[in-house]
Parts: sequence; structure tokens; C-alpha cells
Amino acid sequence: MDQERNRPGWTSQDIVQDGEALARRLANQQESSNQLRRFLGALRKIEARGESWFQSHADEVVFLKVPLTWAAARERKLEEFSQQLESRIDAVDNFEKFKSLTKFVEVVVAYHKKHGGPD
Repeated sequence: MDQERNRPGWTSQDIVQDGEALARRLANQQESSNQLRRFLGALRKIEARGESWFQSHADEVVFLKVPLTWAAARERKLEEFSQQLESRIDAVDNFEKFKSLTKFVEVVVAYHKKHGGPD
């Protein structure tokens, strides 16, 4: 993953390309989509609260690293997912970047299924 893509210039095309590449690797490892969907659900809950909530609770996003780390420790197949998401979480400093993070995980979940990843 290109670290510069965590910066404000991360485009929609980058999100799809990087997300699909990660999803393909996870599917090839036969990683279940359960943990991926669970993390996406956590992101969607925050996103649904809206930008004003996000601005006053932005530190909550950093704590999303905890369940990622825990999941990766339990299932080594999730280590790359965890590492990529942690670096992207570190780059989130506004609601637009948070929405890009959510889109990235949506892409990973969708392409994981497309590439034959187990449910």
C-alpha cells in the first residue's frame, strides 16, 4: 500500500483498486468475511451519527484499532487487513477521510465475496 494514499489526495479509484487487491489476497487465504463485516458495521454506526458527532468524538476512531488488533492476534490471516486499516485510521482527521475509510472497507467486503472468499 502506498502510504501517500492515506493523505488527502486518496482518490475513489485508489480506494477501489487498493480495496480489491486486499480483498483478493484475503479471499485467497480463505479468510471468512465475518470479521470484515463486523468492522464495517462499527464504521457504519459512527458514520450514521453524522459529522457533528464525529467532530466532538473523533478520538473514538482511534479506538477502532483495538478490535482490529485483537482480531488479527486471534486470526493471523487478518494481520494484513489490520495493518492496512490501522494506518488508514491514523490518517483520519476529518469526517470526509472517515467516510473514505468506510468506503475502503465496503470495497474490501464486496470484492472479498466476488473473489470467492468464504462467508
